[in-house]
Amino acid sequence: MVLTMAVGCSAYEKVDPAECAWRDIHLSRPTPTDFGNGLISIGGKPRMVGDDPSEGEYYGMSVAGGREIIECRSGTEITVIYYDFPNSAGDSAISFEEALGRGQIESRSDIHRIAEQLNLRVDERAQSKEECGCAAFYPEMRGTKDPANIWTPAAHRN
Repeated sequence: MVLTMAVGCSAYEKVDPAECAWRDIHLSRPTPTDFGNGLISIGGKPRMVGDDPSEGEYYGMSVAGGREIIECRSGTEITVIYYDFPNSAGDSAISFEEALGRGQIESRSDIHRIAEQLNLRVDERAQSKEECGCAAFYPEMRGTKDPANIWTPAAHRN
């Protein structure tokens, strides 16, 4: 089996969601989950915070993570923070996951509303490239974003 660095998708080409998952010795990404209405999850996301002074009070902190959701139409990456080391959201994180599982989150505004009710912080970042999971479930929502790249462990290490 040959692993390639990236495979581009032509306009509105649909990808198998399993192609979006990868794992190597340090990192992994699960198969994306479709929540409907153009929202997908690409799993939890630990990320380093504090390397950007624009993060304000979070500048200088170490690790934050939570549920990572992509709004495919806009390409916005929405991370609902479940922990900011050394703090954990505990029951609030469980309640947010339950709301996702019950289908109570159908839009970006639902994400913000429920996170606010549970006192969870939400980070948003604009993406110019299409997320692989969006190519799998909502290829028609690509718009002007660059086509998805399918990540492989080999590509991630390079």
